[in-house]
Amino acid sequence: MPWEITYLESINVVKTVYTEPVTLEELVNAAIATLKVAKEKDTHFFLGDCTELTENGSVLDIFKLGEFLESLKADWNIKEAVIAPKTRKNVIEDLSFFETVTKNRDIKVRLFLDEDEALTWLTGQPSGKSLHEQNG
Repeated sequence: MPWEITYLESINVVKTVYTEPVTLEELVNAAIATLKVAKEKDTHFFLGDCTELTENGSVLDIFKLGEFLESLKADWNIKEAVIAPKTRKNVIEDLSFFETVTKNRDIKVRLFLDEDEALTWLTGQPSGKSLHEQNG
């Protein structure tokens, strides 16, 4: 399984670390498992760590993942910070597209290059600037 879930109790966040290869089916399974932990812990804060990803994703799969998350939105108020690898432009572009896909579905997902910035935004503290806000 190319993902691992942990619960960060001190800040009430469910963290999922992704490794490769990640298929659409694996991403859907990860989302279901992550939501299960979130419901058990009574949180809607999610941190997706994609810093180990190197391969391009399928545009269609990214779009379908957004559709899947939208189907869950009515049941769950999702707020997710996604951490991208700093040096892999292809993965950053894919994750940026995922951010757009989810934003168009009114799902709160933001892309970051730094875990501290991601957690700052996720937990509602001031100055949690997303990748797009940092680049102007």
